[in-house]
Amino acid sequence: MRVHSTIIAALLLVGCGGATNPCTKVQCGNECVDTQTDPRNCGACANACPEGNACVAGACTVACPGQGQMVCGGQCVTLKQDPANCGACGMACPPGNLCADGKCAVGCPTGETACSGACVNLSSDPANCGACGMACSGGMQCTAGKCATSCPQGEMACNGLCVDVMADPANCGGCQMACPPGNLCVAGQCALSCPKGQDACAGRCADLMTDPGNCGVCGTTCVPGSACVAGKCAVSCPNGLTVCGQTCANLMTDPANCGGCGMACPPGNLCVAGKCAVSCPNGLAVCDGTCANLMTDPANCGVCGMACAPGSACVSGQCAAACPNGQTACGGACANLMTDAADCGACGMACPQGNACVGGKCVVACPNGESVCDGLCVNLTSDPANCGACGMACAPGNACAGGLCMVSCPNGETACNGICADLTADPANCGGCGMACPPGNSCAGSKCVVSCPNGQNACSGACVNLQADSKNCGSCGTACGPGKICAGGACVSVCAMGQTWCSVQCTNLSVDPMNCGGCGQACSPGQVCSMGACAAGCGAPLLSCNNNAACVDPRFDPNNCGGCNKPCGAVANAASVCANSVCGFSCKTGNLDCDGKAGTGCEVNASTDANNCGACGNKCSNGCAAGTCVTTLDVTPPGGTLQDPGNASVWSGRYYTMTFSVQTTITAIEWKANLAQADFFRAGIWDPSNMQKLATGTTTNGAGVEQWVHSDVAFVAQANKPYLLGFFMSNSNTVFPRKDVPVFPYTIGDINVTACWSTSSHDQDVFPVSVNSWGPLMRVVVAG
Repeated sequence: MRVHSTIIAALLLVGCGGATNPCTKVQCGNECVDTQTDPRNCGACANACPEGNACVAGACTVACPGQGQMVCGGQCVTLKQDPANCGACGMACPPGNLCADGKCAVGCPTGETACSGACVNLSSDPANCGACGMACSGGMQCTAGKCATSCPQGEMACNGLCVDVMADPANCGGCQMACPPGNLCVAGQCALSCPKGQDACAGRCADLMTDPGNCGVCGTTCVPGSACVAGKCAVSCPNGLTVCGQTCANLMTDPANCGGCGMACPPGNLCVAGKCAVSCPNGLAVCDGTCANLMTDPANCGVCGMACAPGSACVSGQCAAACPNGQTACGGACANLMTDAADCGACGMACPQGNACVGGKCVVACPNGESVCDGLCVNLTSDPANCGACGMACAPGNACAGGLCMVSCPNGETACNGICADLTADPANCGGCGMACPPGNSCAGSKCVVSCPNGQNACSGACVNLQADSKNCGSCGTACGPGKICAGGACVSVCAMGQTWCSVQCTNLSVDPMNCGGCGQACSPGQVCSMGACAAGCGAPLLSCNNNAACVDPRFDPNNCGGCNKPCGAVANAASVCANSVCGFSCKTGNLDCDGKAGTGCEVNASTDANNCGACGNKCSNGCAAGTCVTTLDVTPPGGTLQDPGNASVWSGRYYTMTFSVQTTITAIEWKANLAQADFFRAGIWDPSNMQKLATGTTTNGAGVEQWVHSDVAFVAQANKPYLLGFFMSNSNTVFPRKDVPVFPYTIGDINVTACWSTSSHDQDVFPVSVNSWGPLMRVVVAG
């Protein structure tokens, strides 16, 4: 009967039009199953997988192949997306809800789309690439919503997804290398927190200043074609950087874009001057995969990762507010605008590829004897980084001489930072390695020398106009105070009538061809400046005196005051001026005209005159120093026995240890003695902690009578810091009073005295060596 029933059933199926089996998979008994995924019929009917296994591609397996998948009910599911197993096996989302990142939600997060109850990223999901159900095949990946055979630069294919193994916590350092819960992926390694300057965004470390996917704040994505610059999406990058994808890259240092966008260096290599290299050149260090100069890099100043504050620069491995002379702060680094190809003439003015920066201008060719290497003019015969040819670097410790790397230099030369230098003639190493001469100077006989043009003088290695330089007014080192300018070699409060201050000097804008009508407005060759305008000749009221090429203004010109060749006469301690064709004068800084007589000029020295101290009529009872009335304090010990006339001393010094309770300006030290006419006395101040001499007083010769011997000394004593104040005397017959067995400590005004010292050496700078049992009669003169 069973046989007949089966036949009848088959006939009935045929009669109903069922000529083929409706099961599109595999018919196992009365079930239609997928033997590729069914754990009860894995690969074949009735082939059940063991408990805890899953059926993958028709084979039982212990672990699921997909990243983030696990076995749930014998099937591999993605807990972050499966609405039937959302976050954990069996955790089904309510009807109408979706599964997003392992949590049930009413809708999908920004950037994701609901596909079959799961939230997916159509830009990267290989099962839903560009649209729900559009699956990539044959091992292809989903990139920007399209199936592709390879991933973009910097990403790797992991289970059909393109991921950044340097930052993806699910694939950190390699596919399926997941970080522990709560960890982040930093530079391909799992870490508990992000490095300095980065923030955690969706489990990844991101630099909010440069990350186009997290620009300014986490989740803010820049549109294609733009980049993230300083935390804002921009269509262009700052000078020196190039848009590569959605990132601003430095093609000179970025190993992912070395020399061009997408030109990635092999693993372990670095990008140096736009070329991949195995290691950094001599003098550079590896910092986060790039070569950095720890002496100048504001992001790695002194050590890797030590960033300078905004606005400061990295100078000699230390963050500084300003750059050395001859250099300018450009983007946090000090650059020589005369030679730096990245900042030629001005910050950010980069020379084209192959050009060099010479004298602040980009040039195709270098001076004689030099060649262009990576945009810089170098000497292939002496440059250790380009010895004989561009990029041919000498080994550490070697020098480059004659285009060959050498362990030592030729006779007469010395190795200085890898270069053989003649210390007698090299302005960059004058007298010693690194001893650079100031700009415009040369090196002769191991010393920096300067040759100034007519009308200028050399001051501290620079050529200056002593008639107009406010830092060297009248003489080198004489600086004008705040609000003062230098005119005619004297510091004055303002320019003379008819003159204007232009940068470093007072000038008449009506006649000055270099500042005609305005500061810096120069006339063309052959023209003169007439009434503030460049012209072929002088116009009234200007005059052309002695057939000069320049016009003069007789109303204000002290050399032609009221007419040609009518100079204003010299006035003592003042600068001559001409105002409305009448001669006058302006006092130099520190001098005053207190008698009102032109013939005596500025007759008062306001710095020292006790009757006119700092101002006319300001009288001081105890003397004047630096324009301030002074006070004389007797610091002789109040205790002990006075011995008068005392004793004779040979080649010796006497010192008191003193501490000032407030900051005090010391102007002189005095000592009571009968000093022989053939001998002298000199005061001094020392630091007792390191035996360093801090100040030396003026020398006073003896008079052969007992008196207070005076020695001027200029020193500012800091509050609550001990100092040694005393004197040195060269004598054979000096007699002076003294206090035997003085009692310490004691206080005189703001001074606390704790001990007395002595030395018997012929060397006046020998530190006191023993405590003295007696003390001299001594006074200290202080300002105020």
